[in-house]
Amino acid sequence: MNKNTGCYFFLVLILNIIITKNIQAGWNEFWYRKIITNNFSCSGDLTNFPLLVVISNDASLSAKASNNGHDIAFTGYDGTTRLAHEIEYYDAGTLVAWVRIPLFSAAVQSSNIIYMYYCKDGSGNQQDTQAVWSEKYLTVQHFEETSGTLISDSSSNGYNGTAAGVKTLNTNTVIGSGAALNNGSDGFSLATGVFNPSAGTWSIWYYTDYTAEGTAVRIFNANHSSGSDWEHRDYKSGGNMTRRFYYGNDAYISTSFSLSGWDNKWNQICYTWEYSGGTTTVNVFTNGILTSTYSSANLLINADLNWELGHWQSVSPACVMDEFNTASAARSAGWIKTAYSNQVNPAAFRSIGAEETNPHVIITECVPSAYTTAAGEELSFSVSGRLLIGTFTSLAVDFGDGITDSKALSGVLLNSEKITHTYARQTNCIAAIIVYAS
Repeated sequence: MNKNTGCYFFLVLILNIIITKNIQAGWNEFWYRKIITNNFSCSGDLTNFPLLVVISNDASLSAKASNNGHDIAFTGYDGTTRLAHEIEYYDAGTLVAWVRIPLFSAAVQSSNIIYMYYCKDGSGNQQDTQAVWSEKYLTVQHFEETSGTLISDSSSNGYNGTAAGVKTLNTNTVIGSGAALNNGSDGFSLATGVFNPSAGTWSIWYYTDYTAEGTAVRIFNANHSSGSDWEHRDYKSGGNMTRRFYYGNDAYISTSFSLSGWDNKWNQICYTWEYSGGTTTVNVFTNGILTSTYSSANLLINADLNWELGHWQSVSPACVMDEFNTASAARSAGWIKTAYSNQVNPAAFRSIGAEETNPHVIITECVPSAYTTAAGEELSFSVSGRLLIGTFTSLAVDFGDGITDSKALSGVLLNSEKITHTYARQTNCIAAIIVYAS
């Protein structure tokens, strides 16, 4: 009570209640969704696994999602738990996205099921890019750039790369787009922080034509001022590929295997290493399979100049690169195999269900949310919304002072439907707006 004026004031708090059945939080913001059922992990459960989701020429997405895909979101099987995601590419119903799965299971199917929600009338960008790569990633380069020299890092570390003499950006690749390197000095320079000497992982997809004898490609290299670089090189020799792992001062270990199945196709190379008891053990995986193991009596030398991709080739174009990443932990064989299986053929790794339409009342406006008024003043309660399934039947308001009122509705749209009420006395009230639909 304001004693100076003699007026009485009270606060009316509005609680918006939507009458529905088993409403899931994901439906609160979106009109449509599809269920995506993914395969099991290849071996053991994986924590915070970045799942690749590729959907091509989807008519529903094209018609009902926004042009940039920013309205697309993902939840877990419960339809409530929001999953961080990054969109690498979206256009006219074709989506390339990465979704962080909290527990990607080897045995529990529901753990691997996600929902994709979308609604072009939604607001804001739903992506949380850096959170996708939270599981000890140091750098993540998708090579999705179409021009310039900056190659962006999707992790939270900001280790962006620099392109030097790259023949073509925005080249069609195994996952979205990548970069085609010419012979000679083409490649990318990266920050020294992308590597952890004591334990780590790096992975890359690349495509090379090994037709010419002596074809050689340097995939990865650490530049050190002492000259004690370490790097990965592939050579063609007859019908074989020779893989060399240089670990400093031009010392290297070689592994040779048949070139059959490698030439003119996309291949994934993945290194893991761990330093323990004075020995570094390096495992090399090719297309998800462990193919080589090396041991060195030294801790791997980190680059004090920079890290490089490419910058030393003998063919033109030497290769096309895509999806390079490093981590500060040695990934398990199950992680690496699952990542390869998911990425080499994303469409075969999952199944997508039919589109579901939001069956609930979608409230777009409810006013006032809070209001202070004098006793005896008339107050209007207004609500706007829509239905995608069914029709509205009535609107009711419990004014919180023992009085209720209602009105009949019809159709699928609510456009500022109002009910007014005059409060007779000073009080604090919680009012409820209730919308009924068939």
